[in-house]
This record gives sequence, structure tokens and C-alpha cells, in this order.
Amino acid sequence: MSNQTIRVEAMTRDLVDCTFETFAHHYLPKPNEGLVDTVLAALVTVGVLEKRPMHCDLSSTSPSSGKFAQFSEHFFATGLKQTTAHGLFADTAEKIMDILALETKSHLGEDRRSPPPDEPYKHRLFSRSNRRLASVATKSDCRVDACLLGSSNDAGVGCHQILIPFLIHSTEGNDVVQIREELLLTANLIMNGDARRMFLYGITIESDRVSVWYFSRNHSVKADSFSFVKHPERLIHLFVSLFSANDEALGLDPNIVLYPKESSGNPSYIYRFSNGSVDECRLFKSTEAIGDHTGSLRVSGHTTRVWKAVEVANIDGDPLTGTGDGMKAEGVVIKDVWIDATAETEKEIQDKIFKSINEFVESPEPWKGHPCLAKFTPLQFADLESLIVDKQYRKCFLRIRETHQSQPSKAVAKDSWMHDDPFTVSETPQTAIPPQLPSTLGATNLVQSAPDNVNGRIEARYPPKKRCFFMFDEICTRVSHLPTFGDAVDILRQTYTVLLLMFCAGWIHRDISTGNILAMEGKQGKWLLKLADLEYAEPFPATVPPGRENWRIGTPFFMATELQRGHYFTLTKAAEDQDPSYLETEVQNSSADPETNVVHNLQHDLESLWWIGFYLGTVKVGPNLQSALWCRDMGIFCGHLEANPDSRHQLLLRGFPKELQETFHPGLKTFMALWRKLGNNMMASYQRRSPGDVTDKSTYAHISWHFVTFLDALEDSRNQWGPVPLLIPGARESKKRARREKAEEEEDDKGVRSHADPSRTSDIGPSMKRPRVSDNEL
Repeated sequence: MSNQTIRVEAMTRDLVDCTFETFAHHYLPKPNEGLVDTVLAALVTVGVLEKRPMHCDLSSTSPSSGKFAQFSEHFFATGLKQTTAHGLFADTAEKIMDILALETKSHLGEDRRSPPPDEPYKHRLFSRSNRRLASVATKSDCRVDACLLGSSNDAGVGCHQILIPFLIHSTEGNDVVQIREELLLTANLIMNGDARRMFLYGITIESDRVSVWYFSRNHSVKADSFSFVKHPERLIHLFVSLFSANDEALGLDPNIVLYPKESSGNPSYIYRFSNGSVDECRLFKSTEAIGDHTGSLRVSGHTTRVWKAVEVANIDGDPLTGTGDGMKAEGVVIKDVWIDATAETEKEIQDKIFKSINEFVESPEPWKGHPCLAKFTPLQFADLESLIVDKQYRKCFLRIRETHQSQPSKAVAKDSWMHDDPFTVSETPQTAIPPQLPSTLGATNLVQSAPDNVNGRIEARYPPKKRCFFMFDEICTRVSHLPTFGDAVDILRQTYTVLLLMFCAGWIHRDISTGNILAMEGKQGKWLLKLADLEYAEPFPATVPPGRENWRIGTPFFMATELQRGHYFTLTKAAEDQDPSYLETEVQNSSADPETNVVHNLQHDLESLWWIGFYLGTVKVGPNLQSALWCRDMGIFCGHLEANPDSRHQLLLRGFPKELQETFHPGLKTFMALWRKLGNNMMASYQRRSPGDVTDKSTYAHISWHFVTFLDALEDSRNQWGPVPLLIPGARESKKRARREKAEEEEDDKGVRSHADPSRTSDIGPSMKRPRVSDNEL
């Protein structure tokens, strides 16, 4: 299956259908009252349209009233120079643009004291050109036949200049499938290639039939096609609605500005944090993308962007002249993410976690008596005690300093229906072409499909989403990009302690990965943890049951065994702590109901931490690459959920095979031996906990104690594994290594595939957020 086919199929998963009337009412921008009628009258005056005689039996009203006639009150005038559907369509669009421009001048002439509040068509052109639409950001291109431009500069048209793409075919048959597929690919390119995009309109013309589309971060819509020859009012209403709209109404976020404004290629952006007031806003200009911004296979999939940025003085990007009132002339990090409209933001979740930790520590009940800490010795409380003093734990989180939220995106129109086969077009000959149509303008045999009122309605609505900006003033390094293995293990230990404190206070993280465990260099070269990406963190136990497959959240590279397999498991034979010999047994599904959702718990987060330690010790150490090649060949670290991921999970179930142990870096032999035993003990802890006890916090005392015990034991051999260097991101390596890492990046960086740790990804700042893996984008 080709990449293009995969992308098209992915794009159709969020696609619904509706009638054109529903689309016009729910999705199109609303033109000023009377503007459609004004344009219709002007088109009659200039000889583009003619009005039907009054004796014609018309049983509906005009489009300007919000209803669309089955029989048009107008028809295209005979004797027009344009004799093809394509030419007639384009000529009508240009005429409407001219009329709207005249309307603007007319309003200015009526009242010269102030300009109208909006002059949306002042600098736009309707470009009739067959060209490739390129995007540096997405490293791809698509074809457009025509477009509504955002500025008068038509040179080098790219995804940042195009407001609405048009794809046109004047022939019939299979070309309809091709043109619609091309529009989906073009929409994906524009939405993911331009950070300003909130949503996008698109238009396809198949002979004389027009289909209008809407693409957003929660769903996409195709309106039933119509013949613009038979129904010119619908075409006029569509054009007036789009051509008279301002940039925001056409899908550009008013709080993100292109910099410089006439950019093509790969520009910067200026983000506005309004703080509820335009007069009190702060502005940040992006200077470099962190991670990969190419987007996902579908518009509603991977939508997060992370930038290095600097604060600027104004929307023109002028540098700050001072740093008063908390302004920062030095670098910051901007995170731009879409979440469910009803969901709490990462800042709100972070504040709740801090509040819960404070309440846990200050509770009348001694915090050391928490059931999860029941096996701790007095010395093993030291790390937790250091976090609690003066609320030092706050320094272990990547703190959010500024936030911004948008209004929710549009909900699915209530009269929409699911899109069964988006490109199946029934072919029933059309004979009712109006006699006034120029004889050289061929008829089409394409007819719109009618909605199935019984079975085709949407059964589950796509929830609206909202856009959030976050500003972090701490620029960090991923745990996998630290200088030495010892530095990384120090950060893993700090992460374990914070996760344990969160759990005792009633929270789990649910997305532990190398991209979310960050570090800052402190005094005397000591690295300090900055835990990031809390948007999927939730209370434990959850206040509401998880939705079907809602537990499968996180980064597949490091996801826990039970989450990837989709069920709890036990062993056919009892496992014993620190004794790998019992792991020679097979896995057996638990007796729990297979339809029961797996409850994401502390041990799942700790297992992700274990996988990161294994990943660092096999993939991120050099110069010996044999362990990394073994992991690749065995499919240990995959960017997606496999149907049967046993090859990965046998490492936990059976331990490390001899052929793998022989590939370990010499300095890591002791570390990996202890890490293997810790993995065995995780399996024993899973076995001891029955599915009915997963919300009992006391059942996590055993594994919590094992982690701190093994981390303490590892210190005895620090002089062996501590100095081992980690691979430097972007360092020159062999062609074989480069090819392997490129393949891993492609596997790791797209769709639900994680951004776990591609070597050529910038090592600065928080990771890019993956969508929930239950979205099944593959």
C-alpha cells in the first residue's frame, strides 16, 4: 500500500457528510445581511446571470434567506464567452471578487470618517494556475489548480499564502476519485505546514459539480455536491461567504502571526499571549522548531508544535528594549497543543498536582505512613524528604509561566452522517440540464448521494477541541541527550521519586518517555529533573471509568506490557523476587473480563521508566552498536502498537537472552544484570496483584520498594557505568548507522508514532506530544 493511499485512508476516518444547506448554515462564514442578494443583482446587471421569467413555477426562496431552491431563480446568461464549466466557474469567481471590491469602495464613500471594520478582499487574488503546492515544514508537495490567496504577492505560492485551495477536473469518471484524494492530501499539507491554521475550507469541481469541504482538528466535512450550472445561487452564496470573510473566519488563528508577514518557505511565527486583554499581551517569536513538525497522517492526529522562542516588543517582531515586568529577552519554549474543549489544560493539571501534594504532606496523618511506602526503611525516605522540604518538588516539574486558550472548534453539525466510502460516486445520467446552458458546456453524469436516514447517521459525535499555548522559561535537555549514562540514571532516579510522590498524593503521569523526562544543568554540573507533559496525567483511582481503550495512552516505545497487550496477565508458575529462573514460563491471560479496561497505574509508569533505562543502555551508548541492532532486528522499540507484541515483552518475561548480553557495553554489564532482575521483580509484582486490586494503593508497596532498593544497589558499581558516554545527537556516524537512525526517525516521528528519541531531533525543550495511541492512525 502506497504512502499516499495510507494518508488518504487516514484522512477519511474523521470525515462526515452533510447537505449543502446544512454546510452553509453550520460551517460557512456568515456574509453581511443582503450581500448575497446584492451580488446576484450585480451579476444580472453585468450580464453574467439572467433571471427566470416570473411565470416559472419555483417553490423555494433565495439563498440569502438561508434556504436553497430545488429550481434556481437564475441561470447563466446565453452568449457568455466562457463555454466550459471550468472557465465559467473561474470567471464567475473573478466577477464576484470585483463586485465585492466595489462594495467596499462604496461603503468608504458613504462614510469617510472611518473605514469599514473589515476589508477582507482588499489584497486577495483568485489565482487560476496549475502548480505544485510545496511546504518546507512538511517536506512534501501537492497540486492545486486555483486558490484564494492571503496576499497579492503570488510569487512562490506555498501553504502559507493559500487560504482556500481549489482542485478542478473538467472530465468525468475516475478523475473524481483522484481529485478528492488530492484535496485531502493538500488539506493535510496546509493544516500541518502552517502553524496559524485552525481549520481549512477546500473546493473540488468535477465537471459542473461543486463539492465544498471543511477540515478541522476534531473532524472534517464534505457537503453534498451540486451543479453550479443548475443552481448558480448556491455557487454565489458559497463564493460570497468565503470571499467576504476575514482571515480568522477562513481559519487563521488571530493570535499567531507570520513573521515576516510576506514569508514563503519556512517562516517564523509570533505567538500572542493575551492574558485576557489585548493591551496586556506578551509576544514571542519562534526561532527554531523543537522536534518534528511535519504532522500526522490526518488533520486531527498529531497537532502539537514546540518552539524555541524569544520575547519581542511588538507584532512586527522588534526586539525588546528592556526586560521589566517579567519580560525575557533570553530564550523560552513555546508549546502549541490542541486538546478536547472540556479537558483541563496542562497548567490546570499541574496546579492540581501541586495542591494534592501539599495536602498529602500537610495532612494530619503522617505522610510516611502511606500504604505505598510500607516497605521503606528509614534511609530510603531520604529522597522523598528532600523533595518535601520547602516544596522543593516544584522544581522537578517544567513550570508553565504563561498560558492562552482559544474558543472551542465547531461541533459536528447535527444533521451530518458518517462517510462510508468517500469516493464512491453513483453514475446516473443527468438529462435535466437547463436549456439556457451554452450548448458547448457538457453535462455531467455525477449525482450526489443521499444520506441514509436510518443507518448512516453519526453515532458518536467528535468532541470540539480548543487550542492552548504554553510558555516555559526553562530550556532543557532530554534525558537521552545527556552527556553520560550516569547523568541519565541520576535523572531516572529523580523521576522515580517524583512519580512516587505524585502517586501517594493521588496522581499518575501516564506518558513517561524520553521526551517528557527533561533535565537542566545545576550547580557543580549536577543535572536536575524537569518532568514535562502533564496533559494526560489523571487522579488515581480515576473518578470516572476510562472509555473503551482509553487506557492505551502514551509513547509506544516505552509503554507498559499490560497497556500494549490490552489486558492484565499472570504467569502459569509463581515468580519469585530476584530469581529469573521462574521466568521460563509462558504468559497466561488473567481471568478478568477481556472487555474490562486496563487501569493505568503506578507500576505502568515505573515500567516505562524501566524501558527507558534499557533503551539508554542498548540504543544510546556507543561506539558499539550491536545491542542497538539487536533491538532493531527484534522489533523491541516500535513506534506503534503491534497486534502481537510478544517479541518485545519476552525481555520482561524471560530476561535478557545470551546473544543480547554479549552485545552490552563492557561498562554496563553490572548495570544491565541488576536491571534485568528489577524487570523480573516487576513481573512478580504484576502477578501478586489481581485485576480486582489494581486501585488498592497498598499493592504497589512491593514494586515501589524494589525500585529504590535496586537504585541504591546500583551505586556500588557507578564507577563502571557512570562515565559511559551517551551518543551525541547529530554526531557523524557510519552510513549504516545513519540509514538505521533515519529509518527509526521515520518510524518514530509520524502519526501516533512517538517522538521517543530520534538522534537528529533537537535536544532542547519538551517533547512533542503524541496523540492518544488509541486513535489507531496506522
